Amino acid sequence: STLFGGLGLGRFKLEIMLPSFKKPAKGLVILSIATTVGNVVLNHLVAPPDGADRSTSGPRAPFDPTTTDVIDYEHLNFLEDGEQMELTMGLSYILQQSAPRWIQALAQRFSPITITVSNTTKSVTTSIYDARKTKDSINFEDSGFTLIDISEDRATIDNVTDWRAQGSENPWQSADPRMESFQATLETRLLKLLPNATRIKFTSNVIRGGNKFGDQPAAIDGPHLDYTQNDTAREEFHKEYPVNENVKEQLALLGEWDTEEEEVVALLGLWKPVLMNNPVCDHPLAVMDARTFLAEDSSPYPIHINFLVFILHNLNGAIHHRPEQKWYYYPFQTENEVLVFHQYSKGTHFANPHTSFINPNCPEGYETRISIEMRAAVFEKKRKE
Repeated sequence: STLFGGLGLGRFKLEIMLPSFKKPAKGLVILSIATTVGNVVLNHLVAPPDGADRSTSGPRAPFDPTTTDVIDYEHLNFLEDGEQMELTMGLSYILQQSAPRWIQALAQRFSPITITVSNTTKSVTTSIYDARKTKDSINFEDSGFTLIDISEDRATIDNVTDWRAQGSENPWQSADPRMESFQATLETRLLKLLPNATRIKFTSNVIRGGNKFGDQPAAIDGPHLDYTQNDTAREEFHKEYPVNENVKEQLALLGEWDTEEEEVVALLGLWKPVLMNNPVCDHPLAVMDARTFLAEDSSPYPIHINFLVFILHNLNGAIHHRPEQKWYYYPFQTENEVLVFHQYSKGTHFANPHTSFINPNCPEGYETRISIEMRAAVFEKKRKE
């Protein structure tokens, strides 16, 4: 089953688990059938569908290839002005992508996703424009985001056999040389975009939209920043919630990676589809033009995620709406394209709030997006005081 496979139990010695079967293969088949049937029954009994999911499985209007601007999208949820938001997540979040629905329901009962502070959000009708064909002036230096074509590096892409591997060592796995090679290729591209940068250091990556244990769901219809731009608020937050030394982004943002010669001046997000048979249509990533993002458009947003082996405490940024904000996305992004955007910039409010959304105009039969999300710290020479 997906659950057993995702937990790494799929190849457990079935001679021990099922001693009544002379052939392990026979036991595997029966276990698979029993699990599949059992999941269907338990899904119906424990967690019947509520019909509220706005997914690709619902009826849609016929696909119109000439229409790529998403005009008057009604479902982006912004935090009301003057309100605060705090989120606690546990086992239910970790299992959301890999476990059967009934296990998710039980996990939600015993380890729920909860809002612990006022959470007054509002859905605002917002247009999300095609960044490929817009007449607006979009460039990385001014807008904060761009799309990199890496088709020339196809051999390096194809060499990556496990997109869930990390390019740097952590307590749970060693650095994967294929991922290191891929990230080195990206570093070369990024340094061309950032002429003042001395080097790039990748932190961590995650798969969104996959079905393996550890994969995370797409963040749909919720504009946010993964890290607040408010350095003072972050320092105060981590006095109450000390930094886990394995959460590299927090170390970078708190100056722990700075040296006498260099300092971290930005944290970039890198986003590309993987493990798909078609370009991305549904659940693409939309980003706000950094020129239209003001300091008052964001509030610190504490998030606490229990990953069982440790609890992640992070200060995100919740987003308030203003009519002047402009949103863009790249329709039908391919595996040869990497969306690069700013998660954080030091000493300036230059960042790209972002969110996934449900695209109402997709070809029938298209797979829903699976993507890899990477982060990279940008170093520059320290400025003289």
